[in-house]
Amino acid sequence: MHKELGVKKRLLRVVVVEDDDDTREVILSVLQGDLEQYVQVVGSTDTMDSALVLLHTERPDLILFDIHLIGGTAFDVLDQLEMESHWVIFITSFAEYATKVFEYNTVDFIVKPIVPEQLQQRLLKKLSVFQKFEEINQHDPIPVELNAIDTQNNTALQHDHSGKFRVLKHGITTVLSVSDIVYCKAERSYTLVVCADGTTYEVTKPLISLQEEFEVYNVFVRVHRSYLVNVHHIASYYRNGRSLVLRLHYSVEEIPVARFFIQDFLSAIQL
Repeated sequence: MHKELGVKKRLLRVVVVEDDDDTREVILSVLQGDLEQYVQVVGSTDTMDSALVLLHTERPDLILFDIHLIGGTAFDVLDQLEMESHWVIFITSFAEYATKVFEYNTVDFIVKPIVPEQLQQRLLKKLSVFQKFEEINQHDPIPVELNAIDTQNNTALQHDHSGKFRVLKHGITTVLSVSDIVYCKAERSYTLVVCADGTTYEVTKPLISLQEEFEVYNVFVRVHRSYLVNVHHIASYYRNGRSLVLRLHYSVEEIPVARFFIQDFLSAIQL
């Protein structure tokens, strides 16, 4: 048994690339079982060369990709593909690739061995996100305005007004209100904190540390490996291919939403 998705939409076109026969059969059995009402498996293969041909021909929505293939790696294949409209779920025995996969259109990273029931649940979550994503600006990339976010009943935001964050700039310590922080951007050796008045601060803490520090306020969402955004400063967002882009109050910079973080973003704005 599994939770039904919403109104049935078009089938998600899927390709499976896996060089282990048993694992490939497990993945296909999950896709062609209870999930067949949501997905269409348009092909499967086990080598780098055949994957290149299959993906170029079928141009799927989603690729379930083993990393180590016969003749090369998934990264070799993706680097040669001239297509940006796909999502990727990596399935591998090598957990050390968890960072590198973010260089691609990754929506999930699953470490073997595969447990069919767990794989089905993971896929259902991603299919739900895909369905919501398809509903966003289906025809035109018109920005969805977010002025209607409910702040009156958000106790975390009320607490946020008393939140303080100390930063050092030019030898002077400044105390910021956390609610004035629009977004934080990871740079090579520091994190850039951007405030509503346009002031910026270079903080020596990594972005993940700020994310953990700000969790108590429940108003920041990680949308990209390089961006942490205050949801109450999001003015609108729009679809750009299979990606989302945010527009913020008080900032001309547009913030990309990485595919891996789309589910977190949609949950944060309660879609």
